[in-house]
Amino acid sequence: METIEIKSCDDATTLSLRIVGGNEEGSNFVASVTGAPFIGEVNTTTYFVGPPSLLFRDMADNWRGWKGEKIWGALDGEFMLTATAMHVQGVSKLDFFL
Repeated sequence: METIEIKSCDDATTLSLRIVGGNEEGSNFVASVTGAPFIGEVNTTTYFVGPPSLLFRDMADNWRGWKGEKIWGALDGEFMLTATAMHVQGVSKLDFFL
């Protein structure tokens, strides 16, 4: 199935999102972290909350920056992405929580 990888600019940490199934109500995927002091994975879903690409679209639409955090999270809270815009040189920071 399809896998998306997001690599850290600071170290060897990689976040991988791998679709493992789903239906018209949502996609099931595995979020995994490698190359960090913590290595692990969690099964999660887009059910009810929509895909994580909504967060990335919002970041792209607001490329000049925003205040506070932008958040995408699974319905049960097992996986979350947060993004903050650092106003120095237009850099955005993405954090994830498993």
